[in-house]
Amino acid sequence: MCLAYQSGTASIFRNGELYEDFIEVDGHRIEALAEIEIDGDRLILRDIAIYSNEGDIPNRIGASAMKKWLDSVKEAARSQGFKQVQIIGQRARHSTSANPGSIINRVFNLE
Repeated sequence: MCLAYQSGTASIFRNGELYEDFIEVDGHRIEALAEIEIDGDRLILRDIAIYSNEGDIPNRIGASAMKKWLDSVKEAARSQGFKQVQIIGQRARHSTSANPGSIINRVFNLE
């Protein structure tokens, strides 16, 4: 697989390729990686992983940082003609996040 979309580039989302992005939170780089699926006018980011390569930095990603990242994903998808974005993943079983191990499957309407 090759990288199809990276924040800040003009690349388009391509079915079967990888999405890669990052946000900076309090000086820490938090990265996101997912498989891209396209189902009509729905962009699906499947098996999304949100992580840091800095080691154990628990509770560094607050709701406002996640909203900022999600807003940028939605805007990029909207600009490429998608009507919905679906995020699918699983919270790490041994994480400090709310509901470790739970499945996340959210659809966001872009209209």
